[in-house]
Amino acid sequence: MKNGLIFLVSIILGPSLIFSGCSGHGRMASFTSETFPAAAGASLVADVVARVYAAYPPGQTSIRLAGTSGATGTSGATGKGDFAAQLEEALRAKGYALVPEAGPGDLTLAWTVDRLDETEWYLLVKLSDGYHFGRLYKDKNGTIVPAASLSQSVF
Repeated sequence: MKNGLIFLVSIILGPSLIFSGCSGHGRMASFTSETFPAAAGASLVADVVARVYAAYPPGQTSIRLAGTSGATGTSGATGKGDFAAQLEEALRAKGYALVPEAGPGDLTLAWTVDRLDETEWYLLVKLSDGYHFGRLYKDKNGTIVPAASLSQSVF
């Protein structure tokens, strides 16, 4: 059953990663499910920061978090929610400059965090230079933990 679910999600995530590279720099948006327990999602933030850190040098990279301007809300697409605030704090702690608007040479980072079922979540991250990654997670007693290996690519 678990292998079937992973296969099904890879069928869904694979094309999403490929075709999401077609959108323009200015049209990137982020989404965090309103039901996502952000307080339990430290592993997602840690994954995002680790992948960004491995690919881009801190102190030399400015990042705009897509969809985080505006009123406070639970969705990154409508405002700065808990996940976006945690991500911003963690990126700053690693030495990244976070900018409100991306300029030449700045990266825009967009994400989707959504539920597959009662205990399964997925994370997709897209950067404006074409780097993408994603992972499945499982809710184990209120803590969101990785349930599959990280999938990444550059377009």
